[in-house]
Amino acid sequence: MSQSKNNIFQNILTIALVPAIIVALGYLSLRFKAEIDWTAGNRNTLTEASQKQLAAMPDPVTLTAFVYPEADMHRNLTTDIARYQRFKPDITLNFVDPQKEPQKVREMGVNMIGEVIIEYQGRRETLRDLT
Repeated sequence: MSQSKNNIFQNILTIALVPAIIVALGYLSLRFKAEIDWTAGNRNTLTEASQKQLAAMPDPVTLTAFVYPEADMHRNLTTDIARYQRFKPDITLNFVDPQKEPQKVREMGVNMIGEVIIEYQGRRETLRDLT
């Protein structure tokens, strides 16, 4: 009889502890942030040299991408730039829809869809390939 009471107690304890552990882990995941790159060759992590370069840049960086909103490049750019924004939060990525803002395309001297203009400390560089 004592054995069955012990088993019932263990079952009740297990039923109560499992949700409590899940809630605690959920709370901790909101409170503390950890990013781990599980990709082969750490493709989603910047090199140490890139991290140092970003740390040495005191002013904000602005990127303006001339892509269509529904294009894959829109999503890919957002993902790629997010890697840099983790180390330098004042990187801003703006998108210009070339079809809706042709005047902006002409003003910025954009020659083809997919170009990205980077501005830093009053200087401007146009990238045509983001590899």
